[in-house]
Amino acid sequence: MGGSANGPAPWLLDHVLLSAHALDRSIDFYELVLDAKATQFEISPSKDSAASTTSFAHFMGRDGTSLHIATPTPNFHVLYPELRIDHTRPHVAMTVDDLRGRMARLEALGWRMQPPKAWGPTGYWRLYTDEPGTSLIELNQQVGEGPSAEPGAWRLDHVAIPAYDLEDSSSWFSDALGAPVVDGVVTDAHGHRLALRIADPGRRHDPTRHLGLAVPDVAAVAGRLEAAGIAFDSGVDGDGLEVTDPSGNVVHVVADAPAG
Repeated sequence: MGGSANGPAPWLLDHVLLSAHALDRSIDFYELVLDAKATQFEISPSKDSAASTTSFAHFMGRDGTSLHIATPTPNFHVLYPELRIDHTRPHVAMTVDDLRGRMARLEALGWRMQPPKAWGPTGYWRLYTDEPGTSLIELNQQVGEGPSAEPGAWRLDHVAIPAYDLEDSSSWFSDALGAPVVDGVVTDAHGHRLALRIADPGRRHDPTRHLGLAVPDVAAVAGRLEAAGIAFDSGVDGDGLEVTDPSGNVVHVVADAPAG
């Protein structure tokens, strides 16, 4: 996955991890929305210590992007003092073509981070750090084969996170991903978007922090939500629908282009 100024972007959106305080309810919700089944694991946040396990659910999209749902780990830094960052908390993950190179670039800027290490039942090295808006970011690089999962008909479309200083955050992501950020949006080689948005504190559900899911049939999702008695709203400018999951995460469901 190389890249240049005129070639493919040197990064790909890999997954989004959301917190769930009631994992079963969240799994039921996303199985309903995505019309797909979750794969569940019990994993330890540190392979060197099994002080606690995290309940973890995984949904695989049709293009390799995935949605992860995990229960929070109380007293994380008491249980795992060797880890600088709680990587079981919500985050956005991007796969890069040169993890060591991205790390060196951030270190040159004086940025602190959790050094790369393997975690979870996958063949990836993962680096964790907070970006300037304090959202947790994972940069990873595949180094081996991970377990396979049956893909669904859906995919990740976009992720939006708040930016307190748009110029500062745009500069950081440009350095971290090796790709230009245009008007607060950075796009990978497959068209997935990471959007940086100035927060609107007056909104009950802050639309600057949400997950975008592309599905084959938005009307079918709306029908399943209505049948289950789950309220939802029209998306921005009538684009798809917006719904809140059982843990308060805002989800924007949009129509996907046909695969192929």
